[in-house]
Formats: sequence, structure tokens, C-alpha cells
Amino acid sequence: MRNRLLIRSLAATALAVAMMLAAMSASAAQGDAETWESDWGQLTLSYGPPVTGTWQQSASQIGLIDGGSYDPDTRTLFFTYTQDWNQVIGEAVFSVAPDGLSMTGTWDQLDNTGHNAGTWIAQRATPSLLAARP
Repeated sequence: MRNRLLIRSLAATALAVAMMLAAMSASAAQGDAETWESDWGQLTLSYGPPVTGTWQQSASQIGLIDGGSYDPDTRTLFFTYTQDWNQVIGEAVFSVAPDGLSMTGTWDQLDNTGHNAGTWIAQRATPSLLAARP
């Protein structure tokens, strides 16, 4: 009887440890970031969820990626952003290449001069987290 209790206790402990390690591993993977070189500066993205990060448009202009999502089925990356240097907010939508090495997209924002929009092109600079996602 005593041995059965000991075995059950050890099994429950092993299961709890395995679940904790799996949760820690998932949490670490969510925190992974990758770097992209783009025509609007270096992007650093963390895929969360939600997608967050920054881009450095110039030495004094670092934009904040507030939140977004990545859809692996359509390879579509979407995020909202804030430019602290001029208090502008906007959004960007990218189509990620099937190999995960590049993405092309558009940005769209309203500022004190009206509506602005344009293209945003990026090449992956660090190993792709997107290509590994199902």
C-alpha cells in the first residue's frame, strides 16, 4: 500500500514538472524576437501573441509596434504602431514570402497633414520564426 502511494505521488510530481517545463518552453518561444532590415529601418518583432516590437526609422525615431497578429494560413502579418516623435498612430499589413525570408506590405496612418500611406518592404536578418510556424 505504501509503495502504491509513493508511486502515485512520484507520478503526479513527474506530471506536474512536465507540465511546468512545457509551459516554460511555450512562454520562451512566445518571447522570441527576430530582426528584419526594411526600407523604413530595422524592425524587431516578437510574435507573442500578440505581435509586438519596434522599428528604428532614424537615430532619434524609434517606433513602437503596439500589437498585432500573424496568420500562418495566409502568411499575413498585421500590426498597429505609434510614432512617439510626432504622435502619429497607424497600421501595417504584410504578406510574408513562403520561405519566410522577406515580406512586402503597406502602412497607413492619419497625422496632422491628413492621410498618409505607402509601401514597406523587409528582408529577414535573423533566423525565421515565421517559417517554422504551422
